Amino acid sequence: LETYKTSTGADGYNQQGIGTSSSMAILYKKGGSYGDLYTTDFARNADGSLKLYDGVPATSQDNKDSFKKYLGNMNAKTQLGWHNTFTYKGLSLYFLIDGKIGGKVISFTEAYLDRLGLSKRTGEARMLCEADMDHLMFQDSEGDWYPGMTLPDGQIAPIQKYYEQIGTLRSSEDYVYDGTNFRLRELSIGYTFKNLLGAGRNLSFSLIGRNLFFLYKNAPVDPETSITGQNGLGNIDIFNMPSARSFGLSASISF
Repeated sequence: LETYKTSTGADGYNQQGIGTSSSMAILYKKGGSYGDLYTTDFARNADGSLKLYDGVPATSQDNKDSFKKYLGNMNAKTQLGWHNTFTYKGLSLYFLIDGKIGGKVISFTEAYLDRLGLSKRTGEARMLCEADMDHLMFQDSEGDWYPGMTLPDGQIAPIQKYYEQIGTLRSSEDYVYDGTNFRLRELSIGYTFKNLLGAGRNLSFSLIGRNLFFLYKNAPVDPETSITGQNGLGNIDIFNMPSARSFGLSASISF
């Protein structure tokens, strides 16, 4: 990832991009919002379908098309949480559920796995081809045949070459996910032994778990992932360490 600045654009606005990687960037534009995500789109035919070169897509080579496709904003539109404590005699139960609605998450890990043919989607594509080789094999300009797959626009592309290309360019919105998620952030169960050590002296024990599980998540990674604390580089996954649960035991004495 690198930081760069651009001069005033031909359409009259200034822009600054940070967190650039290949054909993807976070740009600050006049009239835009902090965290706006753009990409350089693939070259396309007049009908909007991908322009394939021997079955392989390529990004537009026209400079005026650089970083023109808006993919969304990296920041969540809404953040919320709900916590409560239930008590019954000496027993207590506390929970905290929080979540974010909106925002975009980028997984370059998925891109690299696609490029190497190690992802779930490349495996599924190969399985589909094996099940229907009469219709899904791709023949290149030299007459060689390769396992193929059907793209959303109906074209047939060679699986390996296609994913090697988009996994390297990383301009496809296939790697940009909705960051909406809700999780059980904290759960604790405790018991208080009242007057155990004398009148008014209570002993309490609690078992605490944090970041236990997601109630809802669409992205293949933790939407709160981040490779750095640098502004504009949150929500980016490049083989980040996985999120971890934590458990603890708390003991307290009150007088």
